[in-house]
Order: sequence, then structure tokens, then C-alpha cells
Amino acid sequence: MSLFRFAFCVATPAALAAAPATAAPVVIEDFAEFNPTTQVVDPSFGIFRSGVGPAGSGSNGGAVSGTTAISSTPWDFTPGGGTSYVNNLSITDDNLFGGGLNYGVPTAWTLRHIANGGAPSAANLVSAAGGVGSVGFYLQTTSPDLSVRIALDETGGSGGTEGSVAQDVIADGEYHLYQWSLADAAQWNPLFGASNGELDGTTYTIDSIVFYDLGAEDGSTSDFNLAYVVADNTGPLVNVVPEPVGLLALGLAGFGLLGRRRAG
Repeated sequence: MSLFRFAFCVATPAALAAAPATAAPVVIEDFAEFNPTTQVVDPSFGIFRSGVGPAGSGSNGGAVSGTTAISSTPWDFTPGGGTSYVNNLSITDDNLFGGGLNYGVPTAWTLRHIANGGAPSAANLVSAAGGVGSVGFYLQTTSPDLSVRIALDETGGSGGTEGSVAQDVIADGEYHLYQWSLADAAQWNPLFGASNGELDGTTYTIDSIVFYDLGAEDGSTSDFNLAYVVADNTGPLVNVVPEPVGLLALGLAGFGLLGRRRAG
């Protein structure tokens, strides 16, 4: 994805509504944005550029620290060749009670990984065709007890931020696709603002991807990788990329064997 793909200006509702419906499938984020000064891949130039520590969002809780970085992989997510990149995330539990609530379910920590500073724009556009199609991404981890949902800002309809139902993250060290249908009302709940749990608007942009640790408060560190955020305006995401791919095949830089590291 070129640097010019991300001009981070806020789009007006009228401009978003006028945007063409995305063709299937469209890559929203592939984590391959280059810093024009250093000429290296830099997460601060992607749409998920907000900090992931306690100060990254008012919704974050239960973590003593968090880091985000980009690494390359030898396996290509996109057709046509080239280097692939993934977002390496690492969150350390604060070992204190209270990491936020996942719709009433207590968590050890909560991370709201914000897209485009939480502002709707063409850069984080999922759909301009109303409540049709799907949105998703790939995750890899060996850290147990993680759960994930995606939050969409809605133009028209309630005008709030709707949250998908959460999915348990598979901790087998391989990449798996997690996706949600915009057409299935059972997959959405109210999350922030004036949301009503219904995708009844005209345009949807990614507000954030929200991660939860549903395990015990134990001071552990969870490492996980986010890759290839995509949308499809015609239906479910099918055969987006081959999956799953194991740790040995990917050889992720900087992480070695991903997993939960016990404190001490």
C-alpha cells in the first residue's frame, strides 16, 4: 500500500456517502506505510498509529504497558509478490483487579486499537453501500484467553459506534481470519455514543479493533500479531489469503516464539 493511500484528513459525512462502494475485497490496512524521511516502514504512518499503552485510549485499562511495532514476514499476504508486514502488539497485565468490561464480562485488560485517531475518513472506510458485505482481519498468537471485536463508526442511522460480537482468538501460533457480516444484525451490539446495535446507517468506518484478556490477573504479557485488515461489499471474506500459516513458516522478526510471558 503506498504512502499516498493515507492522507489522514477527516472526511465529511457527505464526502463519505459519495465515496464509491469498495470492490471485493479491499485492503484497508496492510501495515506497509513508509516514513518518507527514513524510508523505513513506520507504524506511525498507518491508520492504527495511536499508542496502545494506558494513555492510548480512555477505554484502555488493566495494562501496565503496551507496545506496537511493525515487522516483515517472508510470506506474502497480497497477490503479486513483495514483502508483507504485520503489526506486532505486546500488552502486559498490571496484576491489579479491573481491566474493563467486555459487555459485563470482567477482563484482565482491554486494548482499544484505534484507527485513524477515531475519525471517519476514506482511509478507514469499510462500506459506503449500507449494511452489506463484511469486514475482518488476520490474527496470530500463542497467548491464551484473548478475545477480539471490531467497532464501526456509523454515518446515518443511529450515528453511534457499533461493536461486533466478540470472537475468541485461537492461540495455536497460526494466522486465522476473524470476520463479521454487516448484513447480520445478530453480530452487532451498541458500543459507544448513540449506537443502537443496528447497522442502519449508510456509511461505516473502522473506529477500532478491541482486544480483551479474559484470563486471570497474573501480571503476564500477551504477544499477538495483527495483519491484513480487509473489507468486502459483496459478502463474506472468502479465500482472501491462504491460511493458516505456522510460526516456522512466517519467521516473524523480533518475536521469536510468540506467547504469554509470566512476570518475574
